[in-house]
Amino acid sequence: MQFLSNINFNKNDLQNVKIQNLSSPPSNPEPGQIYFNTITNILYYWNGTSWIDFTTPSEPTDPEDPEDPTQPTIGLTAEFTGLTCTLPNISV
Repeated sequence: MQFLSNINFNKNDLQNVKIQNLSSPPSNPEPGQIYFNTITNILYYWNGTSWIDFTTPSEPTDPEDPEDPTQPTIGLTAEFTGLTCTLPNISV
């Protein structure tokens, strides 16, 4: 079934979801779109300009201070079908 408009879950969980598995990035991505690359075994998201590797650390808020605590380089750990990956501190 295809949904051609937004779905409001009314603050309910989206459970047992599988991320789209592809061997190359999707064409014509939208900001916030994610996919799992089956060649690199890495989860990516589209930031509106480029595909970002979920394992890439975030840049510090203050470029002069790489230890800047306002922008941690490690956000959270999530598990996708047995694969554990570290996600940067992002909001989608």
